[in-house]
Amino acid sequence: MAKKGRILLLSVLVVWGVIGGVVPLHDAFGGVYTCRKVAQGCESSNNIEYGSCLGYLAGLSGWEIFLQVNLEKHRVFCFPEVMKTGQLKKIFLRYLEKHPEQMDSAASLCFFEAMSEAFPCRPAAPPSE
Repeated sequence: MAKKGRILLLSVLVVWGVIGGVVPLHDAFGGVYTCRKVAQGCESSNNIEYGSCLGYLAGLSGWEIFLQVNLEKHRVFCFPEVMKTGQLKKIFLRYLEKHPEQMDSAASLCFFEAMSEAFPCRPAAPPSE
């Protein structure tokens, strides 16, 4: 394996481990982190729950940005140059309003679906001659 490939693989594993700690698949009580739980946090007046929502969404968007930079052909969605966490929350909640059947799905799946709908990647324009 070439040095560049080993570095990329190591980077993916390190980020995966960090994201795994920051963006858990399960909540503190062992339940799956569902769209419903994240949405409840996003709409909560409790600062900890609200912060948990924003942190979760920001962590997932950070993972996608890592993929965009390092694995261009595997992009799930394409953010504009400026993206605020509040926008992530609005898009996530709007997606759940349109897809209430997804409320008990894994939150990460809902997030990536929501962002893919909102920010689809456009094919690159062919080079002009």
